[in-house]
Amino acid sequence: MRLIAIGLVVLGSILPARADVGPKPRMYAEGMVPRGDMEGLEIEMTAEEVNLTLEATGEKRSEKLVVDAVFYMTNLGDAVEIEEGFPVGPVPNMSKFKVEIDGKPVDFELVNLRPGAPKTKRRGVEDEAGDYWYIWKAKYPARAPSRRVVHYEVGLHHRYYTGVTTSYVLHTGGPWKNAIGKAVVTLRTKNLPAAHIFALSPTRGLSRTGDVWTWTFENLEPTEADNIRIGYDCEETWEEEIERLKPMAEQFLGAKFRMCTRRLEAACRDGRRTMTESELADVCAALKAAVAEAVATETGMEVKAYPSDKYPTTSTRWGEFLFETYGAVVDLAEAHPASVEVAEVLSVWTRLAQALSAGTLIADKQKVEPRKWSTEGQRAAFEEAVKRGSALVKQK
Repeated sequence: MRLIAIGLVVLGSILPARADVGPKPRMYAEGMVPRGDMEGLEIEMTAEEVNLTLEATGEKRSEKLVVDAVFYMTNLGDAVEIEEGFPVGPVPNMSKFKVEIDGKPVDFELVNLRPGAPKTKRRGVEDEAGDYWYIWKAKYPARAPSRRVVHYEVGLHHRYYTGVTTSYVLHTGGPWKNAIGKAVVTLRTKNLPAAHIFALSPTRGLSRTGDVWTWTFENLEPTEADNIRIGYDCEETWEEEIERLKPMAEQFLGAKFRMCTRRLEAACRDGRRTMTESELADVCAALKAAVAEAVATETGMEVKAYPSDKYPTTSTRWGEFLFETYGAVVDLAEAHPASVEVAEVLSVWTRLAQALSAGTLIADKQKVEPRKWSTEGQRAAFEEAVKRGSALVKQK
């Protein structure tokens, strides 16, 4: 049996994120990049161009993400020398990393900002789990532009899953002064048909021309919600999985969850925000089927769990499903404000999301919660979605 985890962008193993260049990384506390401009910093990221290539390597269940990024910086103040860095993640798994400033190669070092953290294993190799960064020193002339070019590759190895999510993080560019004037991120595939791309987010600023996807942002104050996420399957196309899921989704709740995930991706795969009439009918049917057994209680909401099902559904799985998927349901409602059917779906899903947020959602006599490893940024995004969804329901 093929194994694919369920979630809007969590399609299998979540592989470490790559990110924008950031200032003074040793000042960050265990990877917590500060929100907003860093105090006393007079350097802005005027623009950036990021080219992502998702490439099949020829090895089974092993791809790589090749990144070429150009950052256009402007020092608005006096001449200064600072440390800059590029986040690697919890394990040092980048290769071929190099950085140039104004056309000249720069020496850098790999630094773990969380030394002494517990060990973790990656493909049989024991690494120190931490907060790894490539760090270098950079001189900025007074009131002048400068240019950084960064290149690296990341191996996307997934032994057990065919579906994978990788990403490129924009929010690490937030501490530079002012908003990023213009950010353009382009995605291409190589030796991997474009039909294998499942989920792309965010939909804001996204367009598609042929087999090339482009995100374009103006005056960007990046947060975690702006980070680029790419979900793909190395063996099966989106259409093929839809057909395989149809009979299973008639019997098993877990398969219904997965069908919701697939149906919600229909428009974004083409760089669209809105769905066609047939896509809209399909996604509404899937979303209704997944929560059909939900009932209101005196204190909140209750859903059924099927721990012994062919596709087990536990209280934890309910939490993950709602936590990962509800924001996409709100996006769907915002994109289709005139749809009565979408409004009906949003009403039910919002009651469930409100109950999850309040701790009053019950499954199999247990309080439903998302996994404890969800980040504060993810939790904040979910709570923001609950606010947006609740406001839309009140308007109807």
